[in-house]
Amino acid sequence: MFNKRAKAHSLLFMFMFLLVLNFSLSQGDELELLLSFKSSINDPSGFLSNWNSSIPLCMWHGITCNNFSRVKAIEIIEKNISGSISSSIFHLSEIETIDLSTNKLSGEISCNIVSSASLRYLNLSNNNLTGVVPICSISLEILDLWNNSLSGKIPPQIGVCWNLKELDLGFNYLVGRIPSSISNISSLQRLTLAGNELIGQIPRAINKMKSLKWIYFGYNNLSGEIPQELGDLVSLNLLNLVYNNLSGQIPSSLGNLSNLQHLYLYKNKLTGKIPPQIGECSNLENLDLSDNYLVGRIPSSISNISNLELLDLSGNSLIGQIPCALSKMKSLKWIYFGYNNLSGEIPPELADLVSLNHLYLVYNNLSGQIPFSLGNLTNLQYLFLFGNKLTGLLPRSIFGLRKLIGLDLSDNYLFGEIPELIIELQSLEILHLFYNDFTGKLPNALASLPRLQVIDLASNSLTGEVPSLICNISSVEVLVLADNNLSGIISPCLGNFSKRLTILDLWMNSFHGTILETFNEDCGLRNINFNGNKLEGSLPRSLVNCRNLEMMDVGDNKLNGTFPYWLGSLPELQVLVLRSNKLGGVLHSSKTIHPFPKLRILDLANNGFTGPLPQGMIKNLKAMMNLNEQQSSLQYMNGRYYKYVVNLTVKGFSIIANIPTIFTSIDLSNNNFHGEIPSVIGKLRSLKGLNLSHNSLSGHIPTSMGYLSSLEWLDLSSNKLIGKIPNELTDMTFLAFLNLSHNQLTGPIPQGKQFSTFENGSYDGNLALCGFPLSKACNEDGRERSYPSFSKEADDSETKISFGWKIVLIGYGCGLIFGVIFGYVTFRNGEPKWFITLYGVKYHRKGRRCSRN
Repeated sequence: MFNKRAKAHSLLFMFMFLLVLNFSLSQGDELELLLSFKSSINDPSGFLSNWNSSIPLCMWHGITCNNFSRVKAIEIIEKNISGSISSSIFHLSEIETIDLSTNKLSGEISCNIVSSASLRYLNLSNNNLTGVVPICSISLEILDLWNNSLSGKIPPQIGVCWNLKELDLGFNYLVGRIPSSISNISSLQRLTLAGNELIGQIPRAINKMKSLKWIYFGYNNLSGEIPQELGDLVSLNLLNLVYNNLSGQIPSSLGNLSNLQHLYLYKNKLTGKIPPQIGECSNLENLDLSDNYLVGRIPSSISNISNLELLDLSGNSLIGQIPCALSKMKSLKWIYFGYNNLSGEIPPELADLVSLNHLYLVYNNLSGQIPFSLGNLTNLQYLFLFGNKLTGLLPRSIFGLRKLIGLDLSDNYLFGEIPELIIELQSLEILHLFYNDFTGKLPNALASLPRLQVIDLASNSLTGEVPSLICNISSVEVLVLADNNLSGIISPCLGNFSKRLTILDLWMNSFHGTILETFNEDCGLRNINFNGNKLEGSLPRSLVNCRNLEMMDVGDNKLNGTFPYWLGSLPELQVLVLRSNKLGGVLHSSKTIHPFPKLRILDLANNGFTGPLPQGMIKNLKAMMNLNEQQSSLQYMNGRYYKYVVNLTVKGFSIIANIPTIFTSIDLSNNNFHGEIPSVIGKLRSLKGLNLSHNSLSGHIPTSMGYLSSLEWLDLSSNKLIGKIPNELTDMTFLAFLNLSHNQLTGPIPQGKQFSTFENGSYDGNLALCGFPLSKACNEDGRERSYPSFSKEADDSETKISFGWKIVLIGYGCGLIFGVIFGYVTFRNGEPKWFITLYGVKYHRKGRRCSRN
C-alpha cells in the first residue's frame, strides 16, 4: 500500500513539475516547436504554407490560440499530409486539442503524450500509424486512434486514464485480451475496440463503468458468453458485438437497458431462444440478431418496442408463425426474417406497417397466398419473398406500390399470367419472378418501365415470342428468359438495344433461325447463353465487338460452319461452349498472336471436328497453365444479381453448375479427331478435367500428362491408343476419375497412389492390359498372366456394385471442385444483409435446383 501511494505521489509531482515547465514556454518557444513539427511532415497541398516566422503564429492555418495568444488547438484534418508526428507538439504548454485525422501519417505515436498536462482531445484516426497504443495523459478526455496499424496488446496502464470519456482503438491490429483495468475508467462514455484481433471474454467488471453509452467490440475473436452484467449499464445507448465467436444465450438482463437504441449481435454463435425481456428495451431503434443459432418462436413481446425501425432475425433456426402483433410497430422500416424455418401464412396485418421500406421473408416455409393487403404498404421499396411455398396469382394490389424498386417472388409456386398492370411500377429496377409456374406471354408493359435494370423470368412456362418492344428498355443490364417455352427468332435488336446490357440468357427455349450480325461496337455483353435452342447457321463475326465477353454458351443447337477462330481475340473470354452442334473442319492455329488469353473452359464435344488435336491452340491456353488458385474463399463467375451457369460433363456425369473462378476443363469428346495426343498438353498444369473420348486418336499416351498435377478427371476412352499406360500418370495425385477403356493399351497397369483406387471399368476393352485391378496378373516380362478363375457372374456383380460407391468416395476425398460444384454454397457466412438481399438470390431450373447467386 505504501509503495502504491509513493508511486502516485511521484507521478503527481512529475505532472506538476511538467506543468510549471510548460507554462514557462514563451511564444518563441512555441513557434520553434511547431516549425519542428512542420519539418517532420510532407504537405503536398500546401496547407501549411503560411507556417513561417513572418506571420503571427495565431494566424497560421489549422492553429487556434487562446486569449493569451498561446496555441490551444492544432487541426489539420484531411489535408493529405504524410510523414511522422514530431513529439514537439505535445510540449506546447496550453495545447488542448490535436486533430490530425484522415491523413497519411506514419511511424509511431510518441510516448511524450503522457507529458502533456493540458491535452484534452487527441484524434489521429484514419492514418497509417504503427507501434503500440500510447499511454495517455491523465488530463486526456478523448483519444481516437481509429483505423491505423497499431499492434500489440492494449496496455493495462490504460486504466489510469481516469478522465477519458471516449476511447477509440478500433480497426487496428491489436491482440490479446481486453484488460480488466479498463473498467477503472468510470468516466468513459464511448468504448470502441472493434476491428482488431482481440480474444477472450468480455470482462464482467465492465459493469462498473456506469457512464458507458457506447460499446463497440465487433469484428474481433471474442469468445464466451455475453456477460449478464451488461444489464447493469443502464445508460447504454449502443451495444455492438458483431462478428465474434460469442456463444451461449442472449442474456435476459439486456431487458434492463431502457436507454438502449442499437443492439447488434449478428454473426456470432448465440443459441437458445430470443429472450422475451428484449421487448422491455422500449427505446430500441435497431435490433439485429441475425446469423446465429437461435431457435424457437419470435416472441410477441418484441411488438412492444414501438420505436423499432430495423428488425433483423435472419439466418437462424426460428420456427412458428410471424406474430400478427408486429403490426403495432408503426415505426418499422426494415423487416428481415429470411433463412429461417418460419411457417404459416404471411400475416395480412403487416399491411398496418405504413412506414415499411424493406420486407424480406426469403427462404422459409411460408405458404398460402401473398396477402392482398400488402398493397397498403405505400412506402415499400423492396419486397423479397423468394424461396417459400407461396401460391396463387399475383395480387393486383402489388402493382399499386409506386415506390417499389425491387420485387423478388422467385422460387415459389405462383401461377397465372404476369399482368400488364406491371406498367404501374414505374420505379421498378429489379424484377425476379423465376422458378414459378407463370404462363402466357411476356407482358408488353415491361417496355414501359424506364428504370428496369434486371429482368429474370427464367424457369416458368412462358410462351410466344419475345416482343421487340423489350428493346425499348435502354436501362436493362440483365435479361434472363431461360428455361421457358418461348419461340420465334431471336430479335435482331437484342444484340445492340442497350449499351448497358451485360447478361443475355435465353437458355432452354425453342428459338430458331440464325443469330444475326447485330452486335455493334458498343456491345457491353459479358455473358451470352443461347444453349438448348434450335438455332442454325454460323456464329456472327460481329461478336468480336463484345470486348467484355467472359462466357459464351451456344451448345445444343444446330449451328454449322467451322471453328470461330476470331473469338480468340476477345481479351476476357473465359468460357466457350460449342458442344452438340454441327460444327466441323480441322482446328488450325489461330492468326491471333496470343489467342484466348483467359480461356479456361473449352467444350467442343459432340460435333464433327476432324484432323489432329489443335496443338497450336493448346500451347496458347495460358489461363490453364498458371491459373491463380490462392483465393481466401470460393468465388464464382457472376454478374449483377446473376451467377453464371454452364452445362458440362464432369467425371462422367452431365451437370448444370455455377462456375468457380478456379475451374478449368477441356472437352473435345465425340468428334473425329485423329493422330497423336500432343505432348504440349502437359503444360496445362491448372487443368481440372480433360475429356478426349470417342475420337480416333492413336499413338501413345504422352508421358507429359504426368505434369497435370491438378487434374481430377481424365477420359481417353474409345480411341485407338496403343502402348503402355505411362507410370508418370501416378503423379496426378488429385485424379479421382479415370477412363481408358476401349483402346489398344498393353502391359501392366501402374500401381500406387490414385491408381490403387480405380476399378475394372477404367480399363475395359484393353485386352492386353494386366495387373491390379484386372483379373490378369503380369509376368516378370510385363505380359499378362491369368489369375485363378472365378465365377464371371460374381465378378461382374461385384464390379457393378463396388464401382459406384468407390468413385463417389474418391470424388469427395480428392475432387475438391467436383464436391463443390454439386454442393449448395450459401451466402450465410461473411456478407452483410443488404448484400444477401440484393445479390443472394437463388436461380433454379425446372427439375434442377442450382444456386444462381
